[in-house]
Amino acid sequence: MEIVNIDKAGRIVIPGAIRKKMKLDKGSKLLIADVENDLLIIKKINIEELAKQLEKDFKNIDIDTIIGKVQSDIKEKIKKKHPSVPYLIYLYLAKLKLLKKGNKITEITFRTD
Repeated sequence: MEIVNIDKAGRIVIPGAIRKKMKLDKGSKLLIADVENDLLIIKKINIEELAKQLEKDFKNIDIDTIIGKVQSDIKEKIKKKHPSVPYLIYLYLAKLKLLKKGNKITEITFRTD
């Protein structure tokens, strides 16, 4: 355990001993979670392993049906919370993006463009 500072740009430097032990190098992906008031958890993730696990987990699941259900649920929640705002505005603000090649999931993102 070590104490580190946050620089002006919001970056932290992970100490060398920890980077070496965790095999972290340039380009390593880290998941940062705000667990409670003063507690952050930083977890190393491997995107390729995550994609393989998601592919395995979703192998026999109709992804398009799930996406339709999620979009439908979002639409209903938006209608209830903001009945005067057109749904299309929120559709652009909250998109679940799923990229597939054949039956394989290649990327899942939540975008706001």
